[in-house]
Amino acid sequence: MPTVPEKIPVLETKPGKPEKNSESPSSPEGKMETGLETNKTQVELPQISTPVPSPVEPLPEKDVITMQVEGILEEDLGPIYASLPEEAKPLFRKKGEEAATEISTMLKTLKINTARILRLIRDWLLTIPKVNKFFLEQEAKIKTDRIIDLHESTKNEPPTS
Repeated sequence: MPTVPEKIPVLETKPGKPEKNSESPSSPEGKMETGLETNKTQVELPQISTPVPSPVEPLPEKDVITMQVEGILEEDLGPIYASLPEEAKPLFRKKGEEAATEISTMLKTLKINTARILRLIRDWLLTIPKVNKFFLEQEAKIKTDRIIDLHESTKNEPPTS
């Protein structure tokens, strides 16, 4: 672990008193006058230590419903995601995760709002630059229908927890 020495010499210059430099023969004694005096002083600095790296925290486990919703949302969008510019990918991923989380929360609470799901998916797909509006509407509708089907299939199953 690298540490900083406790005292570091620092050069201070004070105007008014000449400094004798023995390396220049420009003065009669072989010394040059600069008009500045140099004092060496010790400055105390606080100890600086590098933080100990903490173990990597695992990502929170996603439940089955959230993973199924994410699977539905990312279906058929692999080539589109690959063609996105690098600056658009983080926003697209973030908005997709937010939409998936909100949709899975709706599915878990059994309060499904189809219009809200469609709006979430459409807003997420709008982050794709230069997207065809007809394609966007069609994909949002298909994905909404798949999520409603998922809800219908999980509604009849007993809860697993």
